[in-house]
Amino acid sequence: MVISFKVVNQTLYPVQTPSYMEPVYANSIGYLYAQFTFSSDWDELNRTAIFVGSDGTAIRVPLVDGLCLVPHEVIKTPHMNIGVVGINTLGEVIEVPSGKYELKIKPSIANEGQEPSEPTPDVYAMIVSIMQQQSIDASRAEAASIEAQSYAKFGTFSLDGNMLVATVEAADDITDIKINEKGELVITFGD
Repeated sequence: MVISFKVVNQTLYPVQTPSYMEPVYANSIGYLYAQFTFSSDWDELNRTAIFVGSDGTAIRVPLVDGLCLVPHEVIKTPHMNIGVVGINTLGEVIEVPSGKYELKIKPSIANEGQEPSEPTPDVYAMIVSIMQQQSIDASRAEAASIEAQSYAKFGTFSLDGNMLVATVEAADDITDIKINEKGELVITFGD
């Protein structure tokens, strides 16, 4: 489930009016997301959502494309407060907090009398996870680029009986052709 908000200047508004918003039930884990859209004055700011449970527990969650998972620790009756903060640390430090929005939480049957779930990772762990994913994505992009460059040296492949025929567009660049110990065809290109 996604609850959506818009942030205009420093004011946080729910996209749906509270009377039409789907109810949120206590103890939801890994289910509730918050989506934020921002006015242009937030364009240069790093954005973080802040969720505060009715017991005062406050958890900051970095936004990725305006979206984040709501930490289950704050999804408790009777309510939780939601806000965002934007920080610009390039040059002078500028911190822009939004107002808060109080979201009513209804009781649920889940977790009554059970051990609490694992805590939501802290902000540092979330940022490290995001950076690791970006590093993996960059590695995959680099591998795809290298693969695309190698395909660019060949025009087409076709099967002629039981022979694989490659039409080579950069034949002058080939410095060696051999079959290795694994039975793989290895074509070496010069610079």
